[in-house]
Amino acid sequence: MVPQTDIPDYKAAAVEQWTADPCGSSIAEGEQGSRSYFENLVRGRFEYGPWMPAALGYDETRGLRVLDVGCGQGIDVYRYALAGAQATGIDLTPRH
Repeated sequence: MVPQTDIPDYKAAAVEQWTADPCGSSIAEGEQGSRSYFENLVRGRFEYGPWMPAALGYDETRGLRVLDVGCGQGIDVYRYALAGAQATGIDLTPRH
């Protein structure tokens, strides 16, 4: 068995990485946390990946419960909720 002290702390590394550089933050304009920032974040995500809505099936979730583990800044949770799902997102990072 590998001693616990020899196992890298991946959780801490992930929290540090995503807190410092939230996914999509490089393309969103405005003050982080503002409505305009979030709208720019959403727009940028789907300009980058126009295939994402179909792949993630937002429109197929009306009336369903959706849990997004590792939701980041919440774009998918937002889109699931807009489609009529009861959507919940959780993330390790304190800024999200």
